[in-house]
Amino acid sequence: MPNVISEFMSRLDNHRGSTERGDILKELKHSPKYSYCRGHALAYGQLVWALAYWKSRDPKRFWKATLKNCNSSYRKWVHPRQNILAGNYIRNKIQGTPMRQFEKTGWWDGNDFLSEDFGCEESQGVTYFSGVV
Repeated sequence: MPNVISEFMSRLDNHRGSTERGDILKELKHSPKYSYCRGHALAYGQLVWALAYWKSRDPKRFWKATLKNCNSSYRKWVHPRQNILAGNYIRNKIQGTPMRQFEKTGWWDGNDFLSEDFGCEESQGVTYFSGVV
């Protein structure tokens, strides 16, 4: 163990200045307070691997399952929008124009990124969007 620490310190000296080294060492002093048991680390690694595998192999099924089962910190429009981009059709329950759907739920069920209802105007190479906050 001491060899690993001394090797880390020498590498740290090679890449960083002495003041930055002190800051890093101060932060590392708190690391013994943090623990992540191997079983949890293994389970988390397996979960992340499985999610990445299914997202790349079968994105339609992945996003459909995500939409049904995910309680996320992302904004409420992110998962429905990704689901639509993956090729799944989901219906927005709010009736009316895509703009009304967007205002009420944060997403719309059309395939266009921005439809004509959003009032896009181009002037001198700049695109202006009316109604989108």
